Amino acid sequence: MIHNVYILRRDGLCVLHRKYGSLEVDENLVSGFLSALSDFGKNISGKDLESVIFDDKKFVSLPSEHLIVVSYCDTNDDVVNVLKDIRDAFTQSYGSLQWWNGERGAFQEFLSKLDEIVGRKGKEEIDYRNETEQIFNELKEGKISAKDAVERTLEYYFKKSYKSGK
Repeated sequence: MIHNVYILRRDGLCVLHRKYGSLEVDENLVSGFLSALSDFGKNISGKDLESVIFDDKKFVSLPSEHLIVVSYCDTNDDVVNVLKDIRDAFTQSYGSLQWWNGERGAFQEFLSKLDEIVGRKGKEEIDYRNETEQIFNELKEGKISAKDAVERTLEYYFKKSYKSGK
Protein backbone atom coordinates (compact mmCIF):
# COMPACT_ATOMS: atom_id res chain seq x y z
CA MET A 1 0.00 0.00 0.00
CA ILE A 2 1.19 3.49 -0.80
CA HIS A 3 1.05 5.57 2.39
CA ASN A 4 2.49 8.88 1.16
CA VAL A 5 3.61 10.51 -2.07
CA TYR A 6 6.08 13.38 -2.24
CA ILE A 7 6.97 15.40 -5.31
CA LEU A 8 10.27 17.19 -4.75
CA ARG A 9 12.26 19.60 -6.82
CA ARG A 10 15.80 18.35 -7.51
CA ASP A 11 17.09 20.76 -4.87
CA GLY A 12 15.00 18.93 -2.24
CA LEU A 13 12.13 21.39 -1.80
CA CYS A 14 8.79 19.64 -1.36
CA VAL A 15 6.47 20.78 -4.14
CA LEU A 16 3.51 18.54 -3.32
CA HIS A 17 2.68 15.95 -0.67
CA ARG A 18 -0.29 13.64 -0.31
CA LYS A 19 -0.97 11.38 2.68
CA TYR A 20 -2.82 8.11 2.05
CA GLY A 21 -1.80 6.15 5.12
CA SER A 22 0.25 5.98 8.25
CA LEU A 23 3.21 8.37 8.16
CA GLU A 24 2.64 11.46 10.32
CA VAL A 25 5.80 13.46 9.66
CA ASP A 26 6.27 16.98 8.36
CA GLU A 27 6.85 16.72 4.61
CA ASN A 28 9.69 19.27 4.80
CA LEU A 29 11.50 17.02 7.27
CA VAL A 30 11.03 14.02 4.97
CA SER A 31 12.12 15.94 1.86
CA GLY A 32 15.19 17.31 3.67
CA PHE A 33 16.14 13.85 4.92
CA LEU A 34 15.73 12.24 1.50
CA SER A 35 17.53 15.07 -0.26
CA ALA A 36 20.50 14.87 2.13
CA LEU A 37 20.62 11.07 1.84
CA SER A 38 20.37 11.28 -1.94
CA ASP A 39 23.18 13.85 -2.15
CA PHE A 40 25.34 11.74 0.16
CA GLY A 41 24.73 8.60 -1.91
CA LYS A 42 25.36 10.42 -5.18
CA ASN A 43 28.69 11.73 -3.87
CA ILE A 44 29.75 8.24 -2.83
CA SER A 45 28.45 6.14 -5.73
CA GLY A 46 27.65 8.62 -8.47
CA LYS A 47 24.11 7.22 -8.63
CA ASP A 48 20.72 8.46 -7.49
CA LEU A 49 18.97 7.11 -4.40
CA GLU A 50 16.50 4.34 -5.27
CA SER A 51 15.11 3.24 -1.92
CA VAL A 52 15.49 3.39 1.84
CA ILE A 53 14.02 0.48 3.82
CA PHE A 54 12.77 0.69 7.41
CA ASP A 55 11.51 -2.71 8.63
CA ASP A 56 8.15 -3.18 6.85
CA LYS A 57 8.06 0.20 5.05
CA LYS A 58 10.27 1.87 2.49
CA PHE A 59 10.82 5.10 0.63
CA VAL A 60 11.12 4.58 -3.12
CA SER A 61 12.60 7.42 -5.13
CA LEU A 62 12.31 8.10 -8.86
CA PRO A 63 14.52 11.01 -9.90
CA SER A 64 14.24 12.80 -13.22
CA GLU A 65 15.87 15.91 -14.64
CA HIS A 66 13.81 18.41 -12.61
CA LEU A 67 11.87 16.30 -10.09
CA ILE A 68 12.16 13.50 -7.61
CA VAL A 69 8.94 11.55 -7.03
CA VAL A 70 8.97 9.58 -3.78
CA SER A 71 6.60 7.03 -2.32
CA TYR A 72 6.45 5.80 1.27
CA CYS A 73 4.96 2.32 1.00
CA ASP A 74 5.00 -1.25 2.27
CA THR A 75 8.29 -3.05 1.52
CA ASN A 76 6.64 -5.65 -0.71
CA ASP A 77 5.08 -3.02 -3.00
CA ASP A 78 6.42 -2.48 -6.51
CA VAL A 79 5.63 1.19 -7.07
CA VAL A 80 8.13 2.27 -9.72
CA ASN A 81 5.54 2.25 -12.53
CA VAL A 82 3.15 4.29 -10.37
CA LEU A 83 5.92 6.81 -9.68
CA LYS A 84 6.65 7.00 -13.43
CA ASP A 85 2.97 7.71 -14.12
CA ILE A 86 2.97 10.43 -11.44
CA ARG A 87 6.19 11.97 -12.76
CA ASP A 88 4.95 11.96 -16.36
CA ALA A 89 1.55 13.46 -15.49
CA PHE A 90 3.08 16.13 -13.24
CA THR A 91 5.75 17.07 -15.79
CA GLN A 92 3.14 17.26 -18.53
CA SER A 93 1.05 19.62 -16.39
CA TYR A 94 3.80 21.80 -14.89
CA GLY A 95 6.99 21.40 -16.91
CA SER A 96 10.42 21.99 -15.40
CA LEU A 97 9.21 24.10 -12.42
CA GLN A 98 11.65 26.91 -13.21
CA TRP A 99 8.70 29.30 -12.85
CA TRP A 100 7.75 28.04 -9.38
CA ASN A 101 7.99 30.69 -6.65
CA GLY A 102 7.67 28.32 -3.67
CA GLU A 103 3.89 28.57 -3.32
CA ARG A 104 2.56 25.01 -2.91
CA GLY A 105 -0.99 26.06 -3.64
CA ALA A 106 -0.03 26.21 -7.32
CA PHE A 107 -0.25 22.42 -7.50
CA GLN A 108 -3.48 21.72 -5.58
CA GLU A 109 -5.40 20.95 -8.77
CA PHE A 110 -2.98 18.05 -9.42
CA LEU A 111 -4.14 16.22 -6.28
CA SER A 112 -7.15 14.67 -8.05
CA LYS A 113 -4.88 13.30 -10.80
CA LEU A 114 -2.50 11.99 -8.15
CA ASP A 115 -5.39 10.29 -6.34
CA GLU A 116 -6.49 8.71 -9.62
CA ILE A 117 -3.02 7.30 -10.34
CA VAL A 118 -2.51 5.98 -6.79
CA GLY A 119 -6.09 4.64 -6.76
CA ARG A 120 -5.40 2.48 -9.83
CA LYS A 121 -2.51 0.86 -7.94
CA GLY A 122 -4.76 0.24 -4.93
CA LYS A 123 -7.46 -1.34 -7.09
CA GLU A 124 -4.90 -3.65 -8.72
CA GLU A 125 -3.70 -4.78 -5.28
CA ILE A 126 -7.26 -5.47 -4.10
CA ASP A 127 -8.11 -7.38 -7.30
CA TYR A 128 -4.95 -9.48 -6.93
CA ARG A 129 -5.67 -10.19 -3.26
CA ASN A 130 -9.26 -11.20 -4.05
CA GLU A 131 -8.20 -13.50 -6.89
CA THR A 132 -5.49 -15.25 -4.87
CA GLU A 133 -7.83 -15.57 -1.88
CA GLN A 134 -10.46 -17.20 -4.09
CA ILE A 135 -7.89 -19.66 -5.47
CA PHE A 136 -6.66 -20.47 -1.95
CA ASN A 137 -10.21 -21.06 -0.68
CA GLU A 138 -11.00 -23.37 -3.60
CA LEU A 139 -7.80 -25.29 -2.87
CA LYS A 140 -8.61 -25.50 0.85
CA GLU A 141 -12.14 -26.75 0.11
CA GLY A 142 -10.78 -29.41 -2.25
CA LYS A 143 -12.42 -27.90 -5.33
CA ILE A 144 -9.09 -27.64 -7.18
CA SER A 145 -5.74 -29.41 -6.97
CA ALA A 146 -2.51 -27.79 -5.82
CA LYS A 147 -1.27 -27.95 -9.41
CA ASP A 148 -4.39 -26.11 -10.64
CA ALA A 149 -3.98 -23.50 -7.89
CA VAL A 150 -0.37 -22.81 -8.90
CA GLU A 151 -1.29 -22.66 -12.59
CA ARG A 152 -4.18 -20.24 -11.99
CA THR A 153 -2.07 -18.04 -9.74
CA LEU A 154 0.74 -17.87 -12.30
CA GLU A 155 -1.72 -17.30 -15.13
CA TYR A 156 -3.33 -14.41 -13.24
CA TYR A 157 0.05 -12.93 -12.30
CA PHE A 158 1.43 -13.04 -15.84
CA LYS A 159 -1.80 -11.70 -17.33
CA LYS A 160 -1.66 -8.81 -14.83
CA SER A 161 2.03 -8.20 -15.55
CA TYR A 162 1.45 -8.23 -19.31
CA LYS A 163 -1.40 -5.69 -19.04
CA SER A 164 0.71 -3.30 -16.95
CA GLY A 165 3.74 -3.62 -19.23
CA LYS A 166 6.07 -5.06 -16.57
